[in-house]
Amino acid sequence: QEEYLRKKIEIYKNHQIEPFLGGQFLEFVFGTYGIAGVGSYFQEAKRLGIGAVEVSDNVVPLSPSDRREITQIAVGCGLQVHGEVGSKHEVTSAEMLIEQANDFFGAGAEVVLVEAAELVEEGEPNRPLINELATGLDASRVFFELPGAWIKGTTTTEVIYLKKFLIDQFGPDVNIANVLPDNIF
Repeated sequence: QEEYLRKKIEIYKNHQIEPFLGGQFLEFVFGTYGIAGVGSYFQEAKRLGIGAVEVSDNVVPLSPSDRREITQIAVGCGLQVHGEVGSKHEVTSAEMLIEQANDFFGAGAEVVLVEAAELVEEGEPNRPLINELATGLDASRVFFELPGAWIKGTTTTEVIYLKKFLIDQFGPDVNIANVLPDNIF
């Protein structure tokens, strides 16, 4: 119900939290209606009080031009864009991740999220990849996702180790995404 959703959104905003829609909803709209449905989706999100959207391609692939156009449409509707780079299913080179991130930034994205599955290799932080990302991107505009149970074989130890590595690598102000509430403390 819209009234119930609006109440929830208002609670977030009253606590200085900007609600944002995850990328799977946009992927459904784009996969079903193509680029023609994207503007209406973003306008409805804005009307409801949503301030940011994630643009991802975990299930529905986006070309570089799709990524840029979708981002520009969202920004044109007054939304912040959180662009996700990387894949849950394939290994992506640092060069490609940086290129995708720069596509997002060039189109107006506020921040970029790096897919968690890219950051861990055989249970360890993918140090070479993370180091290349640190060199090629402005880390203040990048969120590094922590892996979770949705990635096959992920253990609590891997999550804790990656979190500690990211803090050691980038300092206490590193942007980390997918942090569960009980891990915040």
